[in-house]
Amino acid sequence: MRLSDFVRETGVAIRPYQARAIKAWLEAGRRGVIVMPTGAGKTYVALPVIYAYYKAGASVLVATPTIALAKQWAERLRRIGINPGEAYTGRRQLGLVTVAVYNTMVSMGLRASLVVIDEAHHARADTALGRYVAGLDAHVMGLTATPERGMVLRVVFSLGFAELRDYVSGLRITPVPVRDYHTLARLREVERRISALKSYLEDADERTRREYERELQRLYALRRIIASDSEVKKAKVVELVNALVREHPGERIIVWTESTRVADELHERIPGSVVVHSGVPPSERARALEAFREGAARVLIAVRVLDEGIDVPEAGIGVLAGTGVVERRLVQRTGRLLRRAHLKQGAQVYFVYIEGSHEERALAVLRRATRDILLL
Repeated sequence: MRLSDFVRETGVAIRPYQARAIKAWLEAGRRGVIVMPTGAGKTYVALPVIYAYYKAGASVLVATPTIALAKQWAERLRRIGINPGEAYTGRRQLGLVTVAVYNTMVSMGLRASLVVIDEAHHARADTALGRYVAGLDAHVMGLTATPERGMVLRVVFSLGFAELRDYVSGLRITPVPVRDYHTLARLREVERRISALKSYLEDADERTRREYERELQRLYALRRIIASDSEVKKAKVVELVNALVREHPGERIIVWTESTRVADELHERIPGSVVVHSGVPPSERARALEAFREGAARVLIAVRVLDEGIDVPEAGIGVLAGTGVVERRLVQRTGRLLRRAHLKQGAQVYFVYIEGSHEERALAVLRRATRDILLL
């Protein structure tokens, strides 16, 4: 099937770079990862390929990390005339095209002629998912905005922000420093423990190394939560967001933090906001997103539930109120604001950070990662 046939039959437009990505994957033997920034439309690279296999009567499996993403894929497939089977809830109903979560795919041993792995950076050699994908005798398309070392599929196409200037809004980053010496002292103690553990890693045996790495992840999480829970920072975020609501009456605002408790607290202190995180039941999350989409709520406060793939109603302003220094998460969050190419003024990110902390490094990482679309 030609790409033009897909466009004609479904009415779905495909951008030139998406067509190039498909071509690169085909030329690589129909196996590999396609890397595009959040907001670039990775799904629309996979849809024409899935449609072609479906029309030819070949089986397709789409695998995602979460149920929310699986439901999103199922809805997108229905829009192009494919009613997929489901393997992501209590019901297991397989079809010519099936959408599954990773765990179900692996536990049931699901196979297909074409397997699409969304958020493919999870398919690393040191994971059960990665080992399963590596053993698939099938055509495999991986999609990710944030490739990682150790992925079992090689990157066959990569697109940077510079090539998206005609399709996404530019980005302005406004630093908002706060001084909180009490929190900074706590953060420096955590940093000291992180540095000590890293030095021990060099001479540790394999078993000890694994223990140290688990402890490092715990300390990284603790560092993020301590920074998010700063009373000074929370007060600044509330002041900033309330001012933005007044100054930009037609705009939606997304606020990211690292703690569900802090997210709930901000929700209570910011009038007209809604909150989504892992502790909010799925039905309430759906209502919150719908309120945000319709404009009944203009501020959406989130922890990590939006970080991978979930479609979020368009917003032009973001407030980063807590973060680590991982480029992947920073790019995923800011990418949520970049879908509005018609915004001549560009998307705006306010980066609220504690002076002298690891968050200063995170600001530098974000600026470096988005340098090709930064506006002055």
